[in-house]
Amino acid sequence: GFDKDIRRRIRTYFFNTRDHRRSAAYGGLIRKMSPALQGELAWRSHSAWIGKVWYLNDGVSDGFVIELTQCLAQTSFAQTEIFGYRDTLHIVHRGLGMRKVKVLRTGSIFGEDFILDSRHLVDSTSAMAMTYIEVLLLDRESMFATMLHFPPECRRIRRAAVRIA
Repeated sequence: GFDKDIRRRIRTYFFNTRDHRRSAAYGGLIRKMSPALQGELAWRSHSAWIGKVWYLNDGVSDGFVIELTQCLAQTSFAQTEIFGYRDTLHIVHRGLGMRKVKVLRTGSIFGEDFILDSRHLVDSTSAMAMTYIEVLLLDRESMFATMLHFPPECRRIRRAAVRIA
């Protein structure tokens, strides 16, 4: 069999991912709600991190937020795992991490420069899980596909990209 340490790590991982699995099941229920309820739920559930992304924190429509939150993928990492995906906004949903000597906790974000067109301007520094950590991910492709349906937000985010560069 496996040694004691790996068995303990696997048990801990599955114990900690129980909420993650439950959340995935709720996703189908949310899509069956009315647009107004979806919008209210999206704002209440995600307003903390949306407020930290300076180009999304004021003046974006409910519809845009609803579509963005439906594009979020959720993943998790065990303690000491290195993570960080290129062209992706990372939102810490639960747990603790470390990136560039900064502690990442619930609501922390990184990768907000994923809107930049130039790859060499994007900060690709990875993070490390200090505890079990759940992270919500918004990839660049989903963000830009959503922006196509919302011209005011598209202009706003394009201006933000110019400002970041």
